[in-house]
Amino acid sequence: MDYTTITRGLRVDLGRQISDDATHFYLPQRARENVTYFSAAGLGINPYSYQHLVFREIEKTDRLMICKSRQIGVSMAFAIFALWACHFNKFSSGIHKNTKIVIISRSDQAAKKLTQDIKKLIWVGDKKMAEKLDGEKHFFSNFLEPNPKLAANTKYQISWKDGSFVKCFPPTDSSRGETANVIIVDEAAFVEDEIFRDVIEPIVSATGGKIILGSTPNGQHGFYYELFDPFDTMPEHEYNRIWYKWDICENPTQLKVIKQKYEAAKRDGNMRSFDQEFNAMFTVDEQSFFIDEDVEKNVDETLALQYEWKKSPCIIGYDYGVVKSATVISVVTKIDDRIILLWQYARKDLDDNLLTDPGFEHCIQNLYKRYNVSKIVVDDCIQGNRTNKEFETMGYDVLRYNFRSDSNTSDRNRGYYLFRAQLKRYRIKYPRIPELLIEMKMMQEIQLKVITQVKAPKGYNDDRVDSFMLAAYPFIIDDDYNMQILTTEAAKTKKQLANENNPRYDKDWDTYFSGEGKGLI
Repeated sequence: MDYTTITRGLRVDLGRQISDDATHFYLPQRARENVTYFSAAGLGINPYSYQHLVFREIEKTDRLMICKSRQIGVSMAFAIFALWACHFNKFSSGIHKNTKIVIISRSDQAAKKLTQDIKKLIWVGDKKMAEKLDGEKHFFSNFLEPNPKLAANTKYQISWKDGSFVKCFPPTDSSRGETANVIIVDEAAFVEDEIFRDVIEPIVSATGGKIILGSTPNGQHGFYYELFDPFDTMPEHEYNRIWYKWDICENPTQLKVIKQKYEAAKRDGNMRSFDQEFNAMFTVDEQSFFIDEDVEKNVDETLALQYEWKKSPCIIGYDYGVVKSATVISVVTKIDDRIILLWQYARKDLDDNLLTDPGFEHCIQNLYKRYNVSKIVVDDCIQGNRTNKEFETMGYDVLRYNFRSDSNTSDRNRGYYLFRAQLKRYRIKYPRIPELLIEMKMMQEIQLKVITQVKAPKGYNDDRVDSFMLAAYPFIIDDDYNMQILTTEAAKTKKQLANENNPRYDKDWDTYFSGEGKGLI
């Protein structure tokens, strides 16, 4: 997906809404129909063109995501929209015929601040009304509910006489059970997946309301990354998407500040942070195992899944699923120097007995008929033990690969380091399988005190990647280049890793007394 650009037509439309009549007059009916005019004429705040686009998109769609740079005023646009919607009761519903706006902020403090910002906008609007209209009947504050017994106006809530309200919450389950016409999640990328799915989404289910998700990115994981899909891995998207980086900012003072931050980031060598915070890029986490660019570049758009293949030797990789993960079968071949994923099958709750049942379409017997199979590589785990033994009893060439034993942790890493080395050389090729790409981009490398773990983060699966790596493994270890990688990246012993985490460890001392450093002194 490309960054969103501001068209000439959008700027013309913006100019029409903030023209001279908006400066000198306030027309309530026109303000009711247009957020931008309401902001300009009613509050004296001329929206920037990118804020104007946000207003237009919110009005015309029920699902909107804005991925944006910090400090360009999108959160203020949310506050103005919420005030406009409640002041004019734009989304009247329910037995009380009122508009209900819920805003989820990044923290409790941010929720209170946003409530205060909306109250300040009301005060600013009152001052503007005093300049343009006689009397106080048009003051925005006159429409608020003054009776605390009827509706609370607190640090987290603002209520209107007609029952409309804005409620602000931190990103916890404190909003559970609320009902709203519009829910706005500010800094949505920092909200936990469970809170979004179990608490936030149901808030608009009864009203069929709008969900607006705005945020700076937070790495390549979580519901926000998946829904925004910056690399367009999905053919269709549930949400309309807007993507703003810092140079869209139209505030000269703020633009100057951001440019200073850019120069400081270059000087300090901290461009990763700037890319995420201001270029609104879904940067690779420090823990991410694969570089996203490598994952995308190894996709071969000319490839399709091959139901059968006899042209070259093939290897089958089996990763066995547990409660929330899938059993995955991958078939890989090697042509020249390219390791190619020919076919992949994934299914949760698969009865592993089917893997050797001749009546099952993808049983091992049928796979041998469809492919020129030379070897099977299996996940040597408890849940796969019966199937693995049966494969061996049936006479197949089986290589067991232990992912989970602490004594074999380096084996898991060994396979993944070698796989990554080939990926960086663009020798691993596969069709565009969205589920596989997402898993690859989610894989993490986590350094513990003694060992390094390569796995999916909590709440995500790595079944497809594991199966793919298993099938590719025998082809990969034939490459002399990868044997060099082992010595530098994957062959560290527990003692070496423990020493490296010991602040008193002297590497030169060990090198000298091991006989490797004869010329050290």
